[in-house]
Amino acid sequence: MATFLRINGADNVAVALTALHAGDRLTVEGIGEIVLAEDIPAGHKFSLESLASGTDVIKYGFPICHVTRDVAKGCLIDHNCI
Repeated sequence: MATFLRINGADNVAVALTALHAGDRLTVEGIGEIVLAEDIPAGHKFSLESLASGTDVIKYGFPICHVTRDVAKGCLIDHNCI
């Protein structure tokens, strides 16, 4: 069973389909391995790459918001995305 979904190959986030935990190692096609830096609740987004403050969050292949602070790879981004 899949634990996360990357909707479009251009996305810099993925969505947790189940609760994921800090330290989980995920293999993402086209990116490689990501180690989650924090717990990710089911249904929430996490970063597939490090994002500098102001960077667009790409989901569905399109920008949906931008981060308001630097976000490390493997972090929950919902609480710092506007």
